[in-house]
Amino acid sequence: PILDAFPLNNNGKIDRHRLPVPDESAYAREQYVAPTTDLETRLAALWQANLGRAAAIGTHDNYFAIGGDSIRSISLVSAARVQGLQFAIKDLFAHPTIADLAAVVVQGDVDGHQPTAIAPFTLLTDNERAQLPTHHNGQVIEDVYPLSMLQHGMWFHSLQNPDLSLYIDVVTYRLQLRWDAPCFDTCLRYLAKKHAVLRTVFFKQGGRYLQLVKEDSTFNFRYIDSRHVPLEERQFVVKSWVEAEKNRGIPSLDSLWRMAVHQFDADTLQLTFVVHHAIMDGWSFAALYAELCELYASNQVGRALPVIVNPPGHQHLVDLENKALTDGGQYWIEKFNSGKLPWWTGANKTPSVRVFCDLSDEDVACVHALSRRLNVNDRSIWCAVYLTLLATLSGVRDVVGSVVTHGRPEIQGAENTLGLFLNTLPVRGDLRSVSWEELIVNTNDELNSIYEHRHYPLAQVQVETGLNFSASLFNYTNFHVENNIDANTAGGFDENNFLLAVNVRKDESNQRYHCALKLEPTVFNAEFVRRIQIYVKNILAALQAEPEKKINLTRILQAAEIRKQLQTWNPPQSAADDENNVYELIEHWIAETPDTVAVAFDGRHYSYQLLDRAANAIARNFESRGL
Repeated sequence: PILDAFPLNNNGKIDRHRLPVPDESAYAREQYVAPTTDLETRLAALWQANLGRAAAIGTHDNYFAIGGDSIRSISLVSAARVQGLQFAIKDLFAHPTIADLAAVVVQGDVDGHQPTAIAPFTLLTDNERAQLPTHHNGQVIEDVYPLSMLQHGMWFHSLQNPDLSLYIDVVTYRLQLRWDAPCFDTCLRYLAKKHAVLRTVFFKQGGRYLQLVKEDSTFNFRYIDSRHVPLEERQFVVKSWVEAEKNRGIPSLDSLWRMAVHQFDADTLQLTFVVHHAIMDGWSFAALYAELCELYASNQVGRALPVIVNPPGHQHLVDLENKALTDGGQYWIEKFNSGKLPWWTGANKTPSVRVFCDLSDEDVACVHALSRRLNVNDRSIWCAVYLTLLATLSGVRDVVGSVVTHGRPEIQGAENTLGLFLNTLPVRGDLRSVSWEELIVNTNDELNSIYEHRHYPLAQVQVETGLNFSASLFNYTNFHVENNIDANTAGGFDENNFLLAVNVRKDESNQRYHCALKLEPTVFNAEFVRRIQIYVKNILAALQAEPEKKINLTRILQAAEIRKQLQTWNPPQSAADDENNVYELIEHWIAETPDTVAVAFDGRHYSYQLLDRAANAIARNFESRGL
């Protein structure tokens, strides 16, 4: 929008914090270039329908800069195939404009490009099928298939560390809806018939876990009449409920999810969903709530529920993983044969500390502008921020981390399937002698490359590389399916086995981002966490101020912190210590302040702990050579 006047602060200068965030049309569009061929015209129409845009889409507009993402791209690819236009999501990542994509699209018959349905029980071995019962707890069995390796891993970690409530997700929504028990029950039963995951349980047979889909669902739902609770105590009630549900966990293989509603008054409900992450990812949580709210509002006014169309099953993900394992993991072995993990790798896991990073209007505008100018996905920019943070913390420029990706099959309706379609994959970033813009472009290429291998499970990557990638994690989400839900999602609980997690969530309703950090407190104490928040702020400031300049990690550190660490704590002309030699003094500082900077040179910095580990490694090498 055009402002009548700039907002001013008390000093008469422009108050940037009061400036409105520019809408999408202000930063996401290249100069409009009309399609010139029949293929470009058809692709533009497909993009326009996929993104729900009224404005015309030009051949140089970046799909991901004008609202596209990996979830929306599933339906785009499916719709294109119906019209005989063949391309995969990886092609869209590599060629995000119509002009570029048209060069790789194959036109022709759709036969052989659309995966067929997977028949029940076909993913089991002959021996497993022979031992299957026909009923489970009195209910007919619809299908049985193996867990994915990520599902196995999540279930293992939650059993191994029950006190940490790992992968027990508690999601809670404050909704402005009138309570109608029969209507809610009708909608919940409808969803259970539509989505197989709500009828899925785990069971163990022949030494491995399998997932069993029942014909009918016996869901665990509880209504709590809380209309007596005063307004000022409602938040405490919800917080206490979330804590109790987290501690209760998922006690049975036969009950992997449950739901509760607190009714606070005639038009205020608190809807809380507890689920084991092994059966449902974040997009599925959001999609389930959105569909439930839509059905509930429609049914309350007497509209009939739609005819059920079952989306593709989660079995497709397991099938794709099996095929990826058959192909082998040579890609990952070659990529990470010389990878250096962060110094905190292998630390014990305790309950995480969660903090948020404040993002300014300038930060948001900078990300949008870089996405447009560099023709990259905004996820790639945030991943570059994550890799820079890793380099700042670890003291090395060739960094190894991990990134969450989804593995939903590229088939019609897969974006509507509820289940766990995630994978975590190693990611590598080289910050040596590159500018910020070069790092972003390289990161975008890196993410596109590993996306082609997204179905190869992390557990197997770790086996074949011999590396433990649980030191850090980057997760970018855009749950645009929630755009039409009038709900407050504050609160809830989630915990994983990673020691540092950078979570960036895009809110399409206002084109903002939210950045949250989860950290292991035995590695990153309270002072360290505060510094990390400042590092993120400084990284974003450097992106704005000098995107074309070489990255200087020393500038990410606070100037006062560098001065304190290099001069006050390590004065270059301090008096000699009569009681201790240099070795003993260094040992003292390693014990007292292991995370502070001991050495800084040429844009690199090393903590006392990192310096100690490096020195010990050199000493062991000398010793092995008899020196």
